[in-house]
Amino acid sequence: MNFKSNKLTKFTIFILFLVLSMLVFSFAEEKNDPEAEKIIKKMESIVNLENTDVTAEMIFLQQKSGEPDKLFKTRYYRRDKDNAFVIIFLEPDSEKGKGYLRIGDNLYMYMPATREFIHKNRKENVGSTDAKAENFESKKTLDLYYVKKLPNAIVNKADCFVIELKAKQMDVSYPIQKWYIRTSDYILMKQEAFSLSGTLMQVTYYVKYMPIKGGKFFMTKFMTEDKIEGSRTWVTVDEKTVSFAPIPDYVFTKAFLEQQSKQ
Repeated sequence: MNFKSNKLTKFTIFILFLVLSMLVFSFAEEKNDPEAEKIIKKMESIVNLENTDVTAEMIFLQQKSGEPDKLFKTRYYRRDKDNAFVIIFLEPDSEKGKGYLRIGDNLYMYMPATREFIHKNRKENVGSTDAKAENFESKKTLDLYYVKKLPNAIVNKADCFVIELKAKQMDVSYPIQKWYIRTSDYILMKQEAFSLSGTLMQVTYYVKYMPIKGGKFFMTKFMTEDKIEGSRTWVTVDEKTVSFAPIPDYVFTKAFLEQQSKQ
């Protein structure tokens, strides 16, 4: 029985890989719209924080109809110049010590119960929430997607550029997205994520940003909704805990995650 199950799993993985490969190939003739590329670069110049580290505590609130709400408290470390971040779960006790480490192109999840690191990708949900790992890293949109400008739209009474994104590679959460970027300040307001067939899979609203020095903005609240499962996750940064002080290099290591899980 296990043998058949393993064969089925391998076959499923093969089919998924084949479909994704065809997807990337089908988008190979795409080219970036120069106006859309300019808007994306401007947006990234505001929200990417290459010249500072960030430390903060974050609360994840997971909601699903018919189920009790789930609350997770975490500590977040971020260093955009190295494309690095760490998320450590502090509460509840059942999740305490679990964590994520992004360093360069690699993402690891640490499981304290077995003391093992599991290699992940940016498609992964953080814990049992709807938030994706890519929500917490610096944006490198043009490395991952072809972009095209669509007609403007209104989001929360604000005029927004609408940018369509199509995947260049397989390590993305969704093959097609639409981003709504406020025309007045180039802040990302909303994301819509679609399957290859055009089904709306997920919607994310970026609710609040913290202005910081140098004309930059640090996102402190967003909500992501899974349109298939009917669930949603609120992620809120406790602004009282935010620090832009330099973080020791040791924090962005597997050894640090292991150490924190023992506390």
